[in-house]
Amino acid sequence: MAIRSGMTELVSQFRSYIQESGTAIFSDDRIQQLLDSNSTYLYQAPLQVIPQRYNGSLIYKEYASEHSWLEGTATTTNKLYNTNGTVVTNYTSDFINGKFTFASDTRGTAYYMDARSFNFFKAVSEGWKEKAAYYATQFDFSVEGRSFSKSQIVKSCNEMAKQYSSMSSVVMHSIERGDMC
Repeated sequence: MAIRSGMTELVSQFRSYIQESGTAIFSDDRIQQLLDSNSTYLYQAPLQVIPQRYNGSLIYKEYASEHSWLEGTATTTNKLYNTNGTVVTNYTSDFINGKFTFASDTRGTAYYMDARSFNFFKAVSEGWKEKAAYYATQFDFSVEGRSFSKSQIVKSCNEMAKQYSSMSSVVMHSIERGDMC
């Protein structure tokens, strides 16, 4: 099965962080599964306007989300819109960093986003754990006076998993009771 079009850059970044260039261990589908299992869907997430000085005046073209590692394609579920709910498309995006640049001055208009955000480093940590499991059947051996220490791969993978786990973000969810006024 092919990955979603908005996942191409995230899958590429994942492969870079896991130090895997081919599909020896991870297919694109498996990487998407790891990312999806570490994702949060954002609904009506406000964007922060970043005013800039230009020729002595303030202009408003740059916006930022407090979330990064976003799925990278505008769809019916991933979109930017104004306070009236009108979907906008006149922007360029940096989905990895959660930044949006509009083609013209928005005059500080409030914008919101619906999108999927990924706890990328947690997914990478889980990828390193899977990589360690893959290599766990490797063992050290000597032949003709030469030593091969294959078990060091597992140790290294586990150390990388620990490092990326420490970089992952804490996910908090707010729960609202419907029976309370």
